Amino acid sequence: MCGSGSMSKPVVLHLLGSAASDYYEGVSVLYAEQCLQEALKHQTYDNLPCKVHADGTWSFPKDLSKESMDEAEKMTTDKAIAKIAELQPGAVVPHMFCLPGMTTYRAFCDLMSLPLVGNAADVMALSTNKWQSKAIVQSFGVKVPEGEFLYQGDKPKMAPPFLVKPCNEDNSQGINLVREGGDVDAALKAAFEFDTEVLIERYIPLGREIRVGILEQDDGTLEMLPCIEYFLSEADPIRTAAHKLVNDDNGVPKTQATGGRKCPADVDDVLKAKLKDLAVRSHKALGCRDYSLYDVRVDPAGEPYFIEACLYCSFSPMSVIVAMASSTGRTQQSIYEMLVNRAIGRKSAKAGFLSHGYSGSWTANVQQHSSSRSRLMLALTVFLVAFLPTRDWQRSPSIWRLPRLGVFALPPLVPRPLLTAPAKDATCRICQEVGTEPLAAFCGCKGSLALVHGSCLERWRQLQGRGDRCELCGQLYSVGEDHGFAAASLADLLAYLSKHKDALRSSALHALRRLRCDPALRRRSVAYGGTVLLVWAWLLATRSCEGARPRLHEAFIRCTGDATALGWLRAAAGAVVIGLTGRLLLFGAECFPRTAPP
Repeated sequence: MCGSGSMSKPVVLHLLGSAASDYYEGVSVLYAEQCLQEALKHQTYDNLPCKVHADGTWSFPKDLSKESMDEAEKMTTDKAIAKIAELQPGAVVPHMFCLPGMTTYRAFCDLMSLPLVGNAADVMALSTNKWQSKAIVQSFGVKVPEGEFLYQGDKPKMAPPFLVKPCNEDNSQGINLVREGGDVDAALKAAFEFDTEVLIERYIPLGREIRVGILEQDDGTLEMLPCIEYFLSEADPIRTAAHKLVNDDNGVPKTQATGGRKCPADVDDVLKAKLKDLAVRSHKALGCRDYSLYDVRVDPAGEPYFIEACLYCSFSPMSVIVAMASSTGRTQQSIYEMLVNRAIGRKSAKAGFLSHGYSGSWTANVQQHSSSRSRLMLALTVFLVAFLPTRDWQRSPSIWRLPRLGVFALPPLVPRPLLTAPAKDATCRICQEVGTEPLAAFCGCKGSLALVHGSCLERWRQLQGRGDRCELCGQLYSVGEDHGFAAASLADLLAYLSKHKDALRSSALHALRRLRCDPALRRRSVAYGGTVLLVWAWLLATRSCEGARPRLHEAFIRCTGDATALGWLRAAAGAVVIGLTGRLLLFGAECFPRTAPP
């Protein structure tokens, strides 16, 4: 039994379960239960389980026995957030192995300022995509097997032998080795059952299968832990899901597979140096935190190849990081508590918000005051930017004829020919709807990412301000004749400025003469400019100076008796500085001639 949180010990929340499948729920419960059993022996923290269910509900069982999990009340996400805020956990240990668990739910913890043990959501998302993670580590000088990326309906160009893998699936599910004369279609079908993207990977002849671990120390140094070697044979040359977990009759994991491995592995100094170089480069390339694990294939010549990253650990006695560290004399408790203490001490922006004297949880303060402050900022900004300058426009109607550089005069889109017709249920990657407008491709993206509605892409280009290049593939959009200046690159802008430099120089001199000859305009510019600089300086100082913020907060409480006074003042100051900056820009624009350069 985990018990309830106490004031004397930090609360550590163990996030487990799955919102995707019973299989991953079984994996999660299996590892989380072992971790909790070990952690409860030491009583260093109040270890509390929090389970996510396949229907999206949450529960907080007292322990992970089947009876307790069945009896625990299921609650919706909003009630779960309130419950978590009430518990005020100092750290979260994630035990979720499904894709939403490794990404969405980790990001949820970041949103609530709950420090995570291990890697953040963006790193997990990158490592889960085998194609992307290979490309990233390869750019850092790590050897990876030759590969191809396939969508549904694509055929591999690589000749066997090769591996067929779902691109975003873990625990070796859906993986198959295709030898010469093997059934490629059957392997592709099995892989596409788990994912819409498939990786074709050149088979590295069996030399050795090694798992390499990196443990980040408190001083930031990266230690390579003793390696684990998995023993395979020519008849069974790759690790599949059956090598890792034993399932029950329903396909739900019930225990870990045993045998067929050795830790520490027998690694000579030459291979050890190569493995450490591979692991350290990969850890830095992927942006890992606390620890990382890598599956490495060593060919018969002794050259290691990066196979995939495994950036999760549940800190059960059987977990890989713990098993590796135990061969150096360290215990599960020492590894677990080192990383939990580091997570507790890890400060985020929202944790800083709590530490500067705001009463209650940050969620309660946000719910109580953010709406009112947002309305205040909106009202002041609209008044200062829109209403007050309108009086200047009424006195000087010519301001409506400001020079127009045509930055948003984007050339029309021209669809590229599609190799295959889109599926009936294909959706636009921008609006995520089928719609009545035909889908088309305008860039170099492949598969479903290439399909967009022309009107959706036009709106997206206008919102981006520079709509010449796809933000995903980096290629220029296919466009027709350019009827206006489009700021496609810095070079285009510089060429435009060079062409009209005489007219622009004349405009600048005219503005300086107006400022020199018009005392009223000069006073307004200096007054507003000085005010803007002072308010910006105050806002930046109170935001960046950790020592000044608590003292300012205490001073405002003493003067006003209101714990939210500083927040209200900062909201008002932010609105004022935005409004005054807008007015200053309009005053500057008013100085220039009202005709565009030729």
